[in-house]
Amino acid sequence: MDPRTAQLAQDLEGSTFRWVRRLGKGGMADVHVVEHVEFGTKGVLKLLREELETSADLESRLRTEARLLKSLNHPNLVRVLDFARTGSGRPFLVTELLEGETLGDCLRREKLLSESEAIEIGIEILAGLEAVHAAGIVHRDVKPDNIFLVKNADGTRVVKLLDFGVAKLMTEAAKEVAGSVIPTATGLMIGTPSFMAPEQIRTEQIDARADLYAVGAVLYRMVVGEPPFTGKTQVDILQGHLLEPPLAPYAAAPQPVSKRLSNLILRALEKKRDDRFPSANMMRMSLEVMRPSPAIPWVETARLAPVESKTDRMPAVAAPRTQAVREERREGTTYAQRAKVLVLEAPAKRPVLLPRHTRPLDLPLVAPAAAEDDAPTVIETPRRRSSHDARTANPEVHLRELRRLKLALVCMMLLVLGLIALVLLRGAPR
Repeated sequence: MDPRTAQLAQDLEGSTFRWVRRLGKGGMADVHVVEHVEFGTKGVLKLLREELETSADLESRLRTEARLLKSLNHPNLVRVLDFARTGSGRPFLVTELLEGETLGDCLRREKLLSESEAIEIGIEILAGLEAVHAAGIVHRDVKPDNIFLVKNADGTRVVKLLDFGVAKLMTEAAKEVAGSVIPTATGLMIGTPSFMAPEQIRTEQIDARADLYAVGAVLYRMVVGEPPFTGKTQVDILQGHLLEPPLAPYAAAPQPVSKRLSNLILRALEKKRDDRFPSANMMRMSLEVMRPSPAIPWVETARLAPVESKTDRMPAVAAPRTQAVREERREGTTYAQRAKVLVLEAPAKRPVLLPRHTRPLDLPLVAPAAAEDDAPTVIETPRRRSSHDARTANPEVHLRELRRLKLALVCMMLLVLGLIALVLLRGAPR
């Protein structure tokens, strides 16, 4: 244990948390795992680095971040447990301990993600930003390293947005919740170059659409494998955001990317904020329609049970006068007994008439002995047999009809020629 960590463990004695282990460090703070003394709940302690503790601005940022996150209760945002000071007076923030990895770590390992994975992650990022923007807050630093992929015990995954240390308060209500405005120097560029909107680079007044630009850049990074603009220096990257159009993801990606998702990303990366999505809600709904729809299971049963009603008798059709057919008619076989039945696994239980041509031909159909009592039924209506069906089933019939058609055409031509000849003969001089 290094001296700083030992000092922290000693400073936490007598507080509501005890030190467990060191987790890592960021640009402004050291990160440790701590445990609540009474409840045993583990959390992540964020402590300003010792050389930055004298900065009143950074301490104010940490306090404001704690108050903002405490006021926002959303499943896609990290949850704050406490904000306090150590025995020596050092401020610290405690958030919930998340099991998993950041999106940045995932992309550094996997290089890129499939389109479906990117869509699901993007939907949850935007859901969290909806709550943030509704509270009058702009994150200003949406990037893969500030997006955490939580792995739950049941195998499901939840996306959480982290680090509101450079968030901008856009409304008076947000400023009242935070208790103070996060201090930023005039003309200071804040954010990460690869995911910054053009108005952030120009240090102009920003709004929620700057975060949507960053989400577009994150989606681009997930499906293409690199940010929309790269370069040898940060100046090259910033110039790309300001001046160059990004290459379409479906053309730049080493994997198949649909044009729908590609166009959505390009709209989010528009240079002018008015050309982007107006809100996180609109962008999220546009992503949700791109989710692959689940297949609907179809099952075919043999027959329905006999129906006693006399109103659904099947009308007589042309058929060979065999003994079996005559017996069947004498017994009064009903329409439902002859019809083939499709059972659609859905909550409705009333029978619904389904035309024959609407049955999916490419789905395998299974024929159990009988349909379940609680399963809804869809009755396929019989189709009247046409002359086209007869021609298709019997080629000889088709050839006979062709010969008749040719003979009719020849007769008509002879009749026309005869009429023409008769007219000419009457008009000839005698």
